Amino acid sequence: MILGLIGGLSYHSTLIYYQKLNEGFASIFGSDRSAPLLIYSHDFGMIGRSQANGRWKDVEDQIVNSAQLLTQSGCEALVIASNTIHKFARIIEAATQRPVLHMGSAIADTLTKNSSRRVGFLGTRPTMEEPFLKRRIEESASVELYIPTRPEREEVHRVIWERLVRGCVDDQDRQNFQIFCDDWAKRERLDSIVLSCTELGLLGLKERGFRVFDSLEAHVDFALKFYQDRATHFLHNV
Repeated sequence: MILGLIGGLSYHSTLIYYQKLNEGFASIFGSDRSAPLLIYSHDFGMIGRSQANGRWKDVEDQIVNSAQLLTQSGCEALVIASNTIHKFARIIEAATQRPVLHMGSAIADTLTKNSSRRVGFLGTRPTMEEPFLKRRIEESASVELYIPTRPEREEVHRVIWERLVRGCVDDQDRQNFQIFCDDWAKRERLDSIVLSCTELGLLGLKERGFRVFDSLEAHVDFALKFYQDRATHFLHNV
């Protein structure tokens, strides 16, 4: 009963996935236990350059190849450690005949549990502007998703690509992001903001009249259900 983690997108967030999946598994099955998990870690520089140059078919080919290698190694379900790469979730499922534990479903579950209604949605430019995550969230949860203005989207995307995926974050970045989110939430009367990029949590956004939901944390909780639903297997083998 093994999960396959498609990571390296960037490795900074993949590290957090690995840590939290193991901590969650241990909290469910015992402090000496760790999650049955295989990781394919991509070279993000290559993936990132293909994205920046609009070579999405190259990205798709690399991601599908990694998914196939994981399933050939015995993984029964896949976790994509990136919001943007969920653009290929259906293609991956078709190519591997394995379920993708979908980020959109994870976010929708979290928003529903917390009774969110007017929700700010932040991520890379494709994640904010294209429907591959937003549609699933809106279909699964009774929410209205809001994205920033075009100049604001460009700035959020820039910070992710020029700073966060490189592991660069400082107090000025955090302060600027907090000011932007405070103003945006007030302007749009948001009750929640979703950080729909697995690196945005590095900025440590504080809740000031709105809730903050980190997509990475929601996704880890969603993935842990894979193990919980197979508890009999893990307890039987003790």
